[in-house]
Amino acid sequence: MHTDAYERNLRKLNLCVLKVPESKKDTSKQRQEEDAKFCLETLKIEKKDFISCHRAGKPDPEKPDYCRPLIIKTADEESVNYYSNHGKGWKESSYWINLDLCRADREIRFLARKERKKRLEGAPKKNVSNNP
Repeated sequence: MHTDAYERNLRKLNLCVLKVPESKKDTSKQRQEEDAKFCLETLKIEKKDFISCHRAGKPDPEKPDYCRPLIIKTADEESVNYYSNHGKGWKESSYWINLDLCRADREIRFLARKERKKRLEGAPKKNVSNNP
């Protein structure tokens, strides 16, 4: 459990953005600059809230279409809360801004969603009629 607390502390100022296409630039510095530009211009993250960004994991040459998650380090928890609450997929884009959770927290949330879905499927359907 101590490692989970340590992970949570490391990730508490991070956001995780999914489905962001990766740059095809030659150097990692160029790719990182392009990712930072994406954060500021496309996601509209303000400069005062943005510290840095990086990609999670290693590129997989066997999956050229796979986009690694983009991890954004923010200035404070207020920024994390603002962007995670207001960035849940814009109508004009396919990007999702989420909290950067440790594995244990992701699993807990997955199980909670699964249980909620199960309860909703088993709940009696509401009969809605137009007759007064």
